[in-house]
Amino acid sequence: MLNDRDYQKIEAYLGGAMSSEEIVAFEKEMDHNEDLRKEVQLYDRLNHHLGKQNLDETIPDNTYTQQLKTFIQSEEGIAIEKGLRAAKEKYDSPKTKTSRINYKAVAAIAAILIIGFFGIYLSQSTSSERLYLQYYSIEDLPSVVKRGETKTKISAIVSTFRAKDYQSVIDLFMDYEKTAVAIDTSMFLYKGMAHLELNEMNDAIAAFEVMCNSRLLDRSKGLWFKALAYLKQKDIENARKTLEIIAENPQNFRHKEAKELLGKL
Repeated sequence: MLNDRDYQKIEAYLGGAMSSEEIVAFEKEMDHNEDLRKEVQLYDRLNHHLGKQNLDETIPDNTYTQQLKTFIQSEEGIAIEKGLRAAKEKYDSPKTKTSRINYKAVAAIAAILIIGFFGIYLSQSTSSERLYLQYYSIEDLPSVVKRGETKTKISAIVSTFRAKDYQSVIDLFMDYEKTAVAIDTSMFLYKGMAHLELNEMNDAIAAFEVMCNSRLLDRSKGLWFKALAYLKQKDIENARKTLEIIAENPQNFRHKEAKELLGKL
């Protein structure tokens, strides 16, 4: 059973308030604690559904989404949003076993409503977009630990990314790139994802290529994120080509998932 300290760490982790060392320790803890990992996912999804700005930026403008946006602005939609926010406020308040169960019940009901009313959009969205959402995980991004000034700058990049301030991530990375004695190549994954979230596809692919062409043992992560970027942009041909490269070597990052994706494309 999770305690108050666990929930404080969840909030710090998703809110970008952890140092790089704390992030590494917390992610290791999640690896060995399934209840903690599921609770992080639940809280993250609730935050996502409450993020209207993210909704407006990622959902295309068409007849179906206009209906969705109209519903969100209706009395029924506003009532659902208030229920979600009330549930989140209860989640953020001092925790008890009873309130935790009640919160999950409200969140589950809200999820059913969200699925029902977002069904119009999801049924019309392309399979590549759905696959991207299914296979992308922020947990696949590296946890990087350094010392001194470099540690401070890398920690700022990681925490700012988790706070979803993507333009600031790019600005911080540029400063890090100019001043660091040696660049940690894995940080290009954060740069690439920040560009991707801002729909700057060419810059995203260029960042992932840096990782792919490096000598790091986990350089195949660059291939995985590049494949996901192509999926997000509905470039099925290049997504398939990249996934085929990953599938060639069982040692490559997300080898199993790459083969699964190829079977779905």
